[in-house]
Amino acid sequence: MKKCDFNLKKIFMKARPKWDTINSTYYWTIDLDPMNKKNNPNVPQLTGYSSMIGSLENSDKEHLLMRKVIMFVRNGYLDRSKLISVYKRAGAWIDKSNSNLVLELYPLDFCLHPFIQSQQFTIFLKKIYNEVLTGQRVDYLLPLPKQADKEVSIDNKLNVHNYTYVRKLSDLSLLCEKLIKQGIAQGQIEHFYRKFTEKLERINPKLYAR
Repeated sequence: MKKCDFNLKKIFMKARPKWDTINSTYYWTIDLDPMNKKNNPNVPQLTGYSSMIGSLENSDKEHLLMRKVIMFVRNGYLDRSKLISVYKRAGAWIDKSNSNLVLELYPLDFCLHPFIQSQQFTIFLKKIYNEVLTGQRVDYLLPLPKQADKEVSIDNKLNVHNYTYVRKLSDLSLLCEKLIKQGIAQGQIEHFYRKFTEKLERINPKLYAR
């Protein structure tokens, strides 16, 4: 990895950001398919949350959940799992004994529970599965957030797909410096930097050639 301005390398090498297991709006369990060769047979289930410690979630919670569904597909979890169960906290913080099951994702179908009564979300899921079953990309299916949320959303600022002009590490360094000055937490910058370097490596493998 090349040396980056304002010691981004040091930030990148620190501990990975941790899930916010208390304040997240959503959390999920992924029951991995033991027959899938990509899975570790000693790890039957994964758990995740909709935000990291110190981060701010998108205030549009439906749009937030749509982003997570696309994440499941893009990262291969829909193919590797038997079931993905998504829960929404019922109170001011997560209490797993009192949370609402809002969505179940199966490899070929889904079940949307009454806690989410949105025609837009149902249409979104149908389009997702149509594209998955035909082997198409799903990223473009994410609708734009509400304008107010788009202006203030941390999710929007940390979406690596929003910065098509960033093509090299020096550009990424300048972008991260700008985000840090906007007050975005170090843990979020670290996670964003890691994801962006993975994107840059796919775009230009020579950047990482040793």
